[in-house]
Amino acid sequence: MEADPNITIRENISVIDFLVKDGVCYGVRCWNETSGEEELIYAEHTFLTSGGTAAIYTRTTNPETTIGDGIAMAYNAGCRIIDMEFIQFHPTSLFIENSSKAFLISEAVRGEGAHLLDKSGKRFMLPIHELAELAPRDIVARSIFKQMAKDDRPYVMLSLKHLNSDKIRSRFPNLVAKCAEYGYDMTDSIPIAPAAHYTVGGVASDMDGRTDIKRLYVCGEVASTGIMGANRLASNSLIECIVFANRAIAASTECGTLLNVPEFGKLYTKNDAARDAYVALKNQIAHTMNNCSGIIRSELLLSTGLNLVKTVRASLGPRKYEYYDEASRKLLTVAYLIMTGARFRRESRGGHYREDYPVLEEKFTLHTVQRIGEKLSVKSVNENNGPDR
Repeated sequence: MEADPNITIRENISVIDFLVKDGVCYGVRCWNETSGEEELIYAEHTFLTSGGTAAIYTRTTNPETTIGDGIAMAYNAGCRIIDMEFIQFHPTSLFIENSSKAFLISEAVRGEGAHLLDKSGKRFMLPIHELAELAPRDIVARSIFKQMAKDDRPYVMLSLKHLNSDKIRSRFPNLVAKCAEYGYDMTDSIPIAPAAHYTVGGVASDMDGRTDIKRLYVCGEVASTGIMGANRLASNSLIECIVFANRAIAASTECGTLLNVPEFGKLYTKNDAARDAYVALKNQIAHTMNNCSGIIRSELLLSTGLNLVKTVRASLGPRKYEYYDEASRKLLTVAYLIMTGARFRRESRGGHYREDYPVLEEKFTLHTVQRIGEKLSVKSVNENNGPDR
């Protein structure tokens, strides 16, 4: 890809915002970490492929930069955001003592026959679901979460010691090596805990990646095409990334050349003194999301979390057009979108579980829609996510 003369790779560049006027995207507003200044990059077509929001939680299988800033940018630009309450938590990620890092232990390990054990060494999934350890992800993750609370420790054990150790080493060489790095023998037992994994909702997109803003396309985890439902099936992400990306590229070639491109002045400065405040806020929001809008939710928890978000947002005051101030606002926006959708949905469905509303309700067979300046609305599950123009 680097050798392709039609592709220019820019490193140490952070996108801050879109260049939008009259419902048309003309490119992006960026921060150049090397030069320490804002850059404007104009484009005929802009593709947002920034991933999901899982790193807004304390433990995630995603890179730590996957905090949903692309979704916040699209929301601020006027795009509809769909179904943000549906966050998928992977049941089994390696628990690393005194660290928020989480390394995914594939479901294939449980498929091979691994057992989940409580503090006393008993299999706790047997009475919960007929498939035991192979139950759907949300059920396994929720069961592990509850068992951790019962055991009063931040993990349960995934045991493979009853399986053929040579076969495990041959079948999962990379996982065995990674566990060994942290001092664990995967052929015996390893500590695991759930971690935020996949954002099911995202920026409203039609089947060709179009958003509510002309010439702005989305694909991958950041998009909400409608194919995921309430609980992503494994490998559907490949469809989001490959099939819809290809369709979006094809759709963009049908657009004509941009005429009369407006000038956008530079706005942002970088206040390095504010970086520590941003890092502190990121940690605070991560714990708030874990406690208030994590694997198990309730009206009390969600209201508490939303009140905190609103209080912090008010304390920021007017928009300062500073790099870290903007980053803080995006974090708060993502947290707000997730918890607002979760509080509205008074039922349990897919990756969204309310302990105060533990059953699925037919009246909530719909999509939640959030748009800046508007109250949360809903749309039929049969309605296309296409541009609202």
